[in-house]
Amino acid sequence: MWLTRITPDLNRRDTHDDLADTVKMHQRVMTLAEDGLGDQARQRAGILYRIETTPDGVRLLVQTREEPRIEQLPDGYGTSETHDLQPQLDALTAGMSLDYRIAANATKRLATVYGAKAGKLTMLSGEEAEDWWRQRAEANGLHVETLTSARQESARSGDQRRPIKHTITRFDGSATVTDPDLLRTAVEDGIGRAKAYGCGLLSLTLNSA
Repeated sequence: MWLTRITPDLNRRDTHDDLADTVKMHQRVMTLAEDGLGDQARQRAGILYRIETTPDGVRLLVQTREEPRIEQLPDGYGTSETHDLQPQLDALTAGMSLDYRIAANATKRLATVYGAKAGKLTMLSGEEAEDWWRQRAEANGLHVETLTSARQESARSGDQRRPIKHTITRFDGSATVTDPDLLRTAVEDGIGRAKAYGCGLLSLTLNSA
């Protein structure tokens, strides 16, 4: 697994277009994968991404199964650095204390008691969203110790013929590894829905404490 940090040049029109349209950004990051992957190309390539706003500007994190083809980005699109995640994943052990970050599409499917709305997805916020993350983390080998959450700008498409909107909540905190194998799979495959649109990428670092 590989992680690439891209700092896009915000003076360019194409970077603004990508950042404003989740479909265009999906198409952009897919150029980093090899050609000819066929159906479910994103899953085969293991592509997940997250857009972050930092004190130094906007940053795009892209995770791939194979080393990304950075040369496929337009000349001058931005600066980038890539590193191999596999040593970090191989080093995971039960009981290890980690800091985590994930931007996720926290939703639930409505039960039959909701009548006509039964089976539809509804977005979660506040404590419900945090409970959603705690449950997903536990199911994926990570016991949450501390947690803060913040609603992010929704992922949207600019194509009115195919409107897309996914709510995004970012979860940050510390956690303890309970099952390294489950956690490795969660990092590789992502967690939750809307993975093609900037959700599900789980980042882990050794706990600074």
